[in-house]
Amino acid sequence: MMAIVAAHEAHAAGRPTGARKFPRFIIARRSMLNRRVLPEIDFTGADLEDSTFIEADLTRALFCGAVLRRCDFSFAQLTRADLRGVVFEGACLNWARLDEADLRASILVYRGGFAEAGASPAEASLRGASLNGSRLDDIDGRGVDFSNASMKGADLRRANLNGARLSNCNFDGANFAGAKVAEADFRGAILTNVDLSGLNLPRAALATCVIDPSLEALARRPGLMRRVDDGEAWGMTAGRAGRVADLNGEDLRPLGPALRGRKLPALVGRNVCAVGLDFSRCLLVGANFEGADLRGANFMNADLRGASFLNANLAHANFHGADLSPLELLSGRLHPVNLEGAVLDGTGIVRVLEL
Repeated sequence: MMAIVAAHEAHAAGRPTGARKFPRFIIARRSMLNRRVLPEIDFTGADLEDSTFIEADLTRALFCGAVLRRCDFSFAQLTRADLRGVVFEGACLNWARLDEADLRASILVYRGGFAEAGASPAEASLRGASLNGSRLDDIDGRGVDFSNASMKGADLRRANLNGARLSNCNFDGANFAGAKVAEADFRGAILTNVDLSGLNLPRAALATCVIDPSLEALARRPGLMRRVDDGEAWGMTAGRAGRVADLNGEDLRPLGPALRGRKLPALVGRNVCAVGLDFSRCLLVGANFEGADLRGANFMNADLRGASFLNANLAHANFHGADLSPLELLSGRLHPVNLEGAVLDGTGIVRVLEL
């Protein structure tokens, strides 16, 4: 097995000694493939039970019909992988990236059939995973933990999600046609641009969900823009004009792309709803986002020195190129970015904090 892996890695690296490998239908249980670089490898029909793929690069890999019981794919890269009909019983896919992956008819929990004799059902776990644009139609995901996952634009037609844990998931634009969601936990889920008709969900099940902005929130946009303009004037003139942008408790989603590249030092945004908002290239030195909902927000190349995200939900926010270094105060003291209590699934920051 390791010779196959080494040859495929050499191929992926462009070395002449390498060769793309097709270990189809191989039996290689308990393989240790952590951090291996294996894009486009073909494990069709393979039995890899109890193997580990932590942080492995399996981009566009083929696992169609494979047996992956109790495999560990934590933080693995499975973008555009073919996972049709895969047996994921008891597998760990927490914080894995499965964007545009094809999981049609995959089995995330076994409750009979080919399960080991006497074994109790073991659900797969996909906490904090990224499944944007993935194919999940016809999956068996009963009781599976998807909490804090990003599933924007996912195809969930006819999926069996009875009893699944879907709390704080981002389902923006997802398709639930014909899905089964009895007793599923939708607390705090993002259900914007989603047609929920036919799912027979009680109103109480959606009480804490984030839905499309209300008419009242849309009507507040002009006033919010004036506060933003004042905040930028304050920052540009070192406080001689305008005032600090105070957006506490507001739904900022109606602002759309209007905040991109703005200079808003010391912005006050406690408890704001800024799901999916674009803060790219913003100057947000010393900003206060305590308790804010910033799931899927874009902070790419933003200046966030000394900002506070205390207890904020930052799941799947983009911090690529952002400056998260401490802010040097006039006294010479350093004021670090505060991420205490923040939800960091899918940000790339979580692992640093856990080490």
